[in-house]
Amino acid sequence: MSTQRPDQEPAPTFERLREQIEDTREELGHTIEALSGKADGKMRLHDQATAVKDQAAAKGAELTDRIHDAAEHGVQLLKDHTPDPLLDRAARAAQRLREKTARAARSAYRTPDVAWQESGPMADPARARRLPLLAGGAAVVVLLIAVRRVRRQR
Repeated sequence: MSTQRPDQEPAPTFERLREQIEDTREELGHTIEALSGKADGKMRLHDQATAVKDQAAAKGAELTDRIHDAAEHGVQLLKDHTPDPLLDRAARAAQRLREKTARAARSAYRTPDVAWQESGPMADPARARRLPLLAGGAAVVVLLIAVRRVRRQR
């Protein structure tokens, strides 16, 4: 006769224990797969973000190259369509401007401090509006060149 109570299950056999261990291992394997899937999802998102970042950098570099090429092409077209005498004249004017600027810089070192102090109140407004003044001066030079060119063509 057995010493078991009717509400208890019989003691598991060796084969039954082995089956339970296999079932537990299988469940554990599914759990690990699920957890690694979640971690893998984070890695996939990280990889996708890196890929998008790299793709954006490549596209930016490509666009920069295209803009640079277009600008070079525009400069070349401008040079091709600008008459040689005008280019020569512009080069001579630029050289004269460099020489005059160098002369002015040399004379500025010889200018007495009193002159600088007296000219300061008059020069400050011009310094504050340097860009518009330079742009206006450049526009006047371009306009004068265009007018002279039109007059010579008549």
